Amino acid sequence: MLFIGIGAVAIVAGFSYWFFVLRSPAPEVVVESPTPTPTATPVHNLNTIFSNVAIQGVGVGNADPISDLVDTIKLPSEISVGGGEFIKLNITSETRGQASLGLLDFLLNPKQELIDNLGQDNIVLLYGQKEIFDSKGQLKTDAIVERRLVFINEIKDAMTALQMGKNWEVSMSEDLKSIFEFDTKKQQSNDFADNSHAGISIRYKNFKYADRSIDYAVVPALNGKSYLVISGSREAMYVAIGKLNGL
Repeated sequence: MLFIGIGAVAIVAGFSYWFFVLRSPAPEVVVESPTPTPTATPVHNLNTIFSNVAIQGVGVGNADPISDLVDTIKLPSEISVGGGEFIKLNITSETRGQASLGLLDFLLNPKQELIDNLGQDNIVLLYGQKEIFDSKGQLKTDAIVERRLVFINEIKDAMTALQMGKNWEVSMSEDLKSIFEFDTKKQQSNDFADNSHAGISIRYKNFKYADRSIDYAVVPALNGKSYLVISGSREAMYVAIGKLNGL
C-alpha cells in the first residue's frame, strides 16, 4: 500500500508538472478586419453627360471671336456633324491659352446677374439641325443638315436664373444675333413665347420659324445640378433637354 501511495503521488506530481509547466498555451488566433479601400466618388458633370460626344477643337482670334467661330462652324471641311447629333466644341484663343471659351466670352455686355449666377460647369455644343422650314413655313424633306450652337451652363440658383432670363429678354435678341446668325427683322413677335418639352418650360422667339430661334430654359439634370440652356433652334433645345435628363 505504501508503494502504491508513493506511485500515485508521483503520477499526480508528474501530471501537475506537465499541465502547469511544460504544456504550451494554445496560440492566439488574431482575426484582422480588412481595411476598406476608399472609392473615389465619380464627378457627374457635363463632360460625363456628353461623354459619348466627339470633341472638336476650334481656335478663335482676339479681335473678333464671334466671327471666327461662326465662319469655322460653317465649313464641312473643318467640322463634321451628323443630323440629330452633337459635337463638343473646345474653343480656345490666344489670350486664354488652353482654357475653353464659353457663353460669357461671346457676349459683348453680359448681365451682371448672369455672371453672378453661373457655376463652373459649362459646355458649348454644335448640333446637326434636321428640321428645316422653307419660306412658307413648310418642313423641307430633302434639306441639307445645318448647324446650330447650344450653350449649357451650370447655375447656382434656378429661380434667380428664371427671373434673370425674363429680364434679359429685352436685349437677348440683339445680344445673340451675331453668334446665332439670325435676322432680327424676321422675328415673328417682339416678345418671347412659352413652350415646353419633357416637362421643362421653355421661352423662345423664332426668326422666322423654329429652325432658327432663341430657345432658353432652366433644366434640372440627373446629376442634381440645374443648367441654363440656350440654343439656336427648337430641335436643338429638345435634344439637349433629353441628354440632360438621360432620355
